[in-house]
Amino acid sequence: MDYSTPDNTQNTPPKGNGMAIGALVCGILSLAGLLCMFPSFIFGGFAIVFALLSKGKERRILSVAKAGLTLGSIGIVLAAGIMITSVYTVLSNPQLMEQYETLYEQIYGSDFENDLNSIFPFTPEENGLDRYSPFPEDTF
Repeated sequence: MDYSTPDNTQNTPPKGNGMAIGALVCGILSLAGLLCMFPSFIFGGFAIVFALLSKGKERRILSVAKAGLTLGSIGIVLAAGIMITSVYTVLSNPQLMEQYETLYEQIYGSDFENDLNSIFPFTPEENGLDRYSPFPEDTF
């Protein structure tokens, strides 16, 4: 073997390795961001984008990028699940809803229902709509 010319082909990292590692780091941060919920969406999105960009023109995605893609996706799904569950819990529990309305009045100085009616100024009954039907009563 000739030692005068260096053979760097074996020591070079695969192309897209930096993006793959970035995807893994963002995927881990998306799981850690579940404590604050919104960073989980941001880092999960970055993890997915970095994992897809790390592929480049290759046929396969690196295993590090696959791990980042998986962790980022899990972080987004878990954050969405936590957010939906939290909103449902508050809105379905009358005691929590009363506490929310009290806190709303303390912060904004107005009633929650009045503010909601100012945004949506009519009720379904005023427009001839049944509460559970999107069609006017005289349609059928």
